[in-house]
Parts: sequence; structure tokens; C-alpha cells
Amino acid sequence: MMKKIKTLALLAALWTTGFILSGCGDEEQTEDCIPADNSVIELTTNLSGRNFHIGDTVIISWKVDRNKISNGQIVVDISPDNGITWSAIPSAGIAIPQGQYQCMEMTWVIGNEGEVVDYEDKNDKCIIRIHEYSNNSNGVVFSQQKFSISSKK
Repeated sequence: MMKKIKTLALLAALWTTGFILSGCGDEEQTEDCIPADNSVIELTTNLSGRNFHIGDTVIISWKVDRNKISNGQIVVDISPDNGITWSAIPSAGIAIPQGQYQCMEMTWVIGNEGEVVDYEDKNDKCIIRIHEYSNNSNGVVFSQQKFSISSKK
């Protein structure tokens, strides 16, 4: 019973911070979760040319080879200005479940409380990157195309 209460409290906390994570279970660790071209991380969400607004919910998904991530955590960052500045979504590292290959996703509510990004009129300038937590060089993957975020619907 206590474990169930702690799990529900954690889910509630994650929901209020604007993101929810999910990953594959052991039975799903198949070739479908192997990053392309023997890479560390493969971004599988296509945000290219899409237009979002503050308050919208976006699913960001990726494949990762956990054996190539030294500390078992990754970070998803947003840049509203073509990669000049970056801010983590969320600010802490995201733990990768056990097992070598993982398909993971994150539900992000744009502009949620705690984000320190100015999204004002960022047309076709937003990109995301995923990398190893506390190591900006290992497994860095960037969104291939830019997307837009507007403060007005």
C-alpha cells in the first residue's frame, strides 16, 4: 500500500511539473529500440515545421543505448534561438531504465512553471537536443529541423 501511495505521489509531482516519462519494459527491448547507425541516442519525434503554443503538450521520443551512457541519465534541452542558448526540460537528469536498448518518451507541457525560456515569437528557431546528463558531448543528438513556439493561440 505504501509503495502505491509513493508511486501516485511521484506521478502527481511529475504531472504538475509538466512532464511524464515512459520507457520500454524488458519484454519490449527488441531491435525496435536500437538507435540507428550504432549511435548512442536517436531522436524519433519529428517536430519539423510544426507550430506549437505555450500550454501545448508535446511528446518527445527517442531510442538510447544505455550501455553507452556512463551515468545512466540523459537530459532533453530546448533552444528557442537556433542553438545559441539552451535550457533543460526538466532541469534534472532523466534516469534510463535497466536494459541495453530503451525506447523512451517524455510528455512536455510548453512553458510550464519553472521553465526559464523566452518563447516570444520564436518562429522556426526552436530545436531540441538530447544528451548524457552532465556530459554535453556524449551522445548529443539534435532535432534535424526547426519548429515554432508562439505565446498566442
